[in-house]
Amino acid sequence: MYYEVVPQCTQSLKLVEGGLDKAEAFAKTKNVDVGSLLNGSLAPDMKLLIYQVQSACDYVKAGAAWLSGQRPPRHEDNEKTAEELRARIRKTIEFAQSVAQEQYQGNEGRQVGLSWAPGKVLRGKDYLLQMTIPNVYFHIAMVYAILRNHAVDVGKMDFLGTSISSTMRVPAPRPQTTRVARHSMTPHSRESQLKPSGMGRARVSARFLGEMSHTLGQARRG
Repeated sequence: MYYEVVPQCTQSLKLVEGGLDKAEAFAKTKNVDVGSLLNGSLAPDMKLLIYQVQSACDYVKAGAAWLSGQRPPRHEDNEKTAEELRARIRKTIEFAQSVAQEQYQGNEGRQVGLSWAPGKVLRGKDYLLQMTIPNVYFHIAMVYAILRNHAVDVGKMDFLGTSISSTMRVPAPRPQTTRVARHSMTPHSRESQLKPSGMGRARVSARFLGEMSHTLGQARRG
């Protein structure tokens, strides 16, 4: 649980700051108000970019808190500028990173209540997989989608980040197989390499028996 919540989710939140940087640079270049981007959306009835950042932060801090046996800190949803959103991201990351890895151990079965569904609970692992991770990445993806929809130069690597390369590994070379010379193969090894089906199997079996009879006959004569 620690790995999914802290290194993974907090890394994704850090990348949102890069999106905000690009939004400000775009607004400056195009001589537009960056507020129009922060208050942008993909549809009239969709929550604004500011809300998407706030919600991503909320799900990270909630996951870090509930899955380690704590109550999440309360953050007022009063951000209006890019710098205020950065501050929200940073204090969320600071809280998540303050939770020690040991505090997550054995919490897979911990019951986590749902504020929007009184009386309903999820086990710790289910809360992580069904609530924390999907919601964090959904809201972060919406941040990038809104920025891209407003022509800000963000792409997939802005979402994934460059840290993915640190987990890549070059596969070890496959060992070379030694080919067996045809003349040194016994009738049994030749039979094992043939994989016929249907009538072909019967013909191969008959040939194999014939070869075996011939070999045994020579052995007796010798």
